[in-house]
Amino acid sequence: MPYWLDIEGGMGYGEELVQEMREGVKNCKIVIIMISDNFCNSGNCLFEYINIVQNHKYVIPLLVPGWQGQLDGTDWWRHAQEIFKPELSAKHPKAASFTNIPWDYLAEFKPIDLRGETLQVSALQHIAIARCTH
Repeated sequence: MPYWLDIEGGMGYGEELVQEMREGVKNCKIVIIMISDNFCNSGNCLFEYINIVQNHKYVIPLLVPGWQGQLDGTDWWRHAQEIFKPELSAKHPKAASFTNIPWDYLAEFKPIDLRGETLQVSALQHIAIARCTH
């Protein structure tokens, strides 16, 4: 099964990366998002998330260590909305598009809570991919 991964996080920003991310999102059927509080204010993550929503992708949200929100039924995503601060991602070249993040799109999806896991990120990705391919 082909997939596109931002393995290391903290990607730089450039036209080649933008195109790679857009194509990766456009050509996939399912997107696995590893959500932490930092994700909610990262320029690259927000840019990718907006593309996911615009392409109407099915999302498997993984709540990873660093996510401080609660799991309140379908309202679990509201924590992202509450902690989002546009000024934290203001240096991103696409920051102007970060003013109205559609966090409510996540309400359709049930998150997998991995906050109690003590695994490295690569192991979490392996778990997520394994759960999606079976």
